[in-house]
Amino acid sequence: TCALPIWKPEAATPAERLAATAMKLWPAEDDSARARWTYDEGVVWKGLQGLWYNTGDARYFKYIQHQMDRLVDKEGNIRTYKPEDYNLDNVLCGRILLMLYQVTGKENYYKAATTLRHQLSEQPRTSEGSFWHKKKYTEQVWLDGLYMTQPFFAEYAQLFHEDSVFDDITKQF
Repeated sequence: TCALPIWKPEAATPAERLAATAMKLWPAEDDSARARWTYDEGVVWKGLQGLWYNTGDARYFKYIQHQMDRLVDKEGNIRTYKPEDYNLDNVLCGRILLMLYQVTGKENYYKAATTLRHQLSEQPRTSEGSFWHKKKYTEQVWLDGLYMTQPFFAEYAQLFHEDSVFDDITKQF
């Protein structure tokens, strides 16, 4: 389990107080049936990852890993993820998968990240070559789609030596 960090309010940084609030809103012990693959939580997890990097406090890493393990099974399948939606919002959490894979070496994180990478291979594109934000938003490119997708795309490409995609990533911006 992931016990919530306990701090004296006057000693806690704003980031630590924000992390404690987020961890209270989305407790690690919460029912897994309620877990959803969403960019909302992915943004929070990225923040907690940064706090973990900056403090070295393993509670943040353990919390992130526990939350992700509620969504990614041992075979690398992602609960509630629908690849046929071609939704770029679903790609943000892939950055957490890559971090977990690099730290733990667990194959299920690699497989789940590769599922997201495969989505990008099939993602509908505009005539200019940019990803559609979602399949249902024909020909639409959204700024947050770039934020959700391109850092994951670049990190995956760097990690797994897909140098050929960097021109595509740059062009999309």
